[in-house]
Amino acid sequence: MSRAVNGRLKEAIASLCRVLSGLGINPETFRQAKFNRPEATAEFWKLLYGLLKKVCGARTSDLNDENIDAQIRFVKSVLWYYGYGILDFYHLPYDGSQGSRELLLAFSWLLHTQHVLEKLLEANKIRVGDEISVCMCDTIKTVRCKSKEETALPFSQRGETDIRYLQWLNGKLRFCWRTLHTAKLEEVAVLHKIHLYTRGCHIDPNINHLSVTETDLLRQPENCNKLVKLLESENSRLKAYLEWKRVESVYWQWMESVLDCKLEEARSLQLQNSRNENNTLQIAEFCRGNVHTIGEVEKLNNNLVRLHDELEEIVSCKKVLWNEKVKAREKELLNMREFCATVMKIEQEVKKKTEDLKYHCTHIKTEMHGSYRLVFKDDKAGFTKSVNRQSSVDVIKATEVLSELRRKEVKLEKEFKKLQKECRKKLDEIAESMDGVICIPPIKKEIHIEKSGKGNLT
Repeated sequence: MSRAVNGRLKEAIASLCRVLSGLGINPETFRQAKFNRPEATAEFWKLLYGLLKKVCGARTSDLNDENIDAQIRFVKSVLWYYGYGILDFYHLPYDGSQGSRELLLAFSWLLHTQHVLEKLLEANKIRVGDEISVCMCDTIKTVRCKSKEETALPFSQRGETDIRYLQWLNGKLRFCWRTLHTAKLEEVAVLHKIHLYTRGCHIDPNINHLSVTETDLLRQPENCNKLVKLLESENSRLKAYLEWKRVESVYWQWMESVLDCKLEEARSLQLQNSRNENNTLQIAEFCRGNVHTIGEVEKLNNNLVRLHDELEEIVSCKKVLWNEKVKAREKELLNMREFCATVMKIEQEVKKKTEDLKYHCTHIKTEMHGSYRLVFKDDKAGFTKSVNRQSSVDVIKATEVLSELRRKEVKLEKEFKKLQKECRKKLDEIAESMDGVICIPPIKKEIHIEKSGKGNLT
């Protein structure tokens, strides 16, 4: 590598490290990771853990920052979710002692496919206004699909899960959802009071009220210096990101050399294995000269053939009994196949209705996606696109969105009850055709959906 290219590479990695400032990584770690040095492993695990925690929005209370085993499990699970398929990465030990080159390759894969730098800048953005992230896009990304081999396996070989564990997870999810819903309601109530009491204080007539950050700065002016420092830090990261985009191509050329190093080591390991096979063949040739050993092997082989014949007779008897059981089981499965076909038909109908709902909701007025600033006014409360501060701001009224969602909620609830009746009728028919099976339906519980009378969405 020439000096000019080497200098540009150092510049690219340095700008990349400045964008990743605060995650504990330096340019020297990248060079050590290329040659698979163990001293760079811990820093790369820390980098991936901190980066993915920022991007995925994981809570610090859920993860132990000091436990290296928990960090590695978290990173592997997130990469598996995103679809990273290199098995060498998942075979790395959980003590964080080796595998720095694999971690460098995984980080570069995230950089290229998941755009983690842009997501990191978005997560670290200083928000002066009260913003909300909204996504009502029609397209849904499928992260991971099952392979044909995995789908072809029977259910018993895919790995059964205790139903009680799934019920526990469902209960935990419901509890967390209710807690989050309560917290959001309290947040909305506080934002509504702030926006209501500070009307007419903002210089922008399209906003007309102060945000939480702006209100706090009025109460505590000494925090302005802290905000300025944060804005300067964000500005430096944005400048580093622009420098990175200018020399990004050099980094990917260097990553090609990292892949070459990995392939070269794989070839040398394969050559060493072939040498070991040659040594095994030489030992086998030495054993051919021992006549006594060959005789013993032939005697053992004859005994194995005799035992194999006896085993085949036992297996043939068991096959007859097994075929009788299979025929009886096939009769029971005929009804189950009909039930599965009905369920698949219902799932397709539900999927079609859901797609129609998403398409209609995304085209209510405009395609809602991205970061919006919450704006409250007397006659119209809605979402204002945060990137547009001019007079012709793109305003989406919250009342329109809520009314449309409520109408779709009623429609989907009627459709859900109809599908429930069809499933219940089909289950009754299947239960009647089964002899010696008693089906006890679950206790009926009324589902109460909490609805606020007049919601103030600010």
